[in-house]
Amino acid sequence: MKIFIDETGDPGFRIEDGSSRFFIVALVIFEDHAEADRARSALKNLKKEWNKRDSFEFKFTKLQRKDRIEILEVAKQFNFKVRAVIFDKVRMNELQLEHFKKNYYQYAIRSLLEHQDCQIQNSEIRIDSFGERYYRDKLTEYFNKHLCSSPEETKKHLIFQDSKFNVLIQLADIVAGSLRKSFNKSTNDSQVYRDIFSDHEEDIKVFHSVLHTRQT
Repeated sequence: MKIFIDETGDPGFRIEDGSSRFFIVALVIFEDHAEADRARSALKNLKKEWNKRDSFEFKFTKLQRKDRIEILEVAKQFNFKVRAVIFDKVRMNELQLEHFKKNYYQYAIRSLLEHQDCQIQNSEIRIDSFGERYYRDKLTEYFNKHLCSSPEETKKHLIFQDSKFNVLIQLADIVAGSLRKSFNKSTNDSQVYRDIFSDHEEDIKVFHSVLHTRQT
């Protein structure tokens, strides 16, 4: 199993000062490695069709509507699942926000990986390495304590990689952006992107509050 993870929104909670209302962590999951390779090739070929270099990065926020649609139309031909956690920070109380300042990323990953068909021992998990080192360190610490038997095993299964070098992490970015867009009812394309991959959605959690917590 190959799992690609990216997020959209920001980790801040001062919405009145510009932090995003929603923070979303999205997983794109390929159970078959060969299928992941086929999807990767198809998306790289799309870049060539656009006369872009392989280093060109698919980023939801930097693409036009037609480009987002084309990427998702290519991707939806392949067999993958989408899981995501969506935090609505406006509707979370102060105590919950304080908890998530330290633990929200680990909470999201744990809730998405706690499926009976998701065995860490048989998975390669790739996450965009861009962002705050604190959260990468906390996620590694969480894997060491709860998901893997040793730091060596964590390194084997949890791989941080710059998204510009992995088109399937870029696909996770497009999926996360599409989910976030679906909550913006003021635009005429709020549902356009998500509708394309809706058949691939397996588990989309929207948290207005903490359903359960665990110390990390």
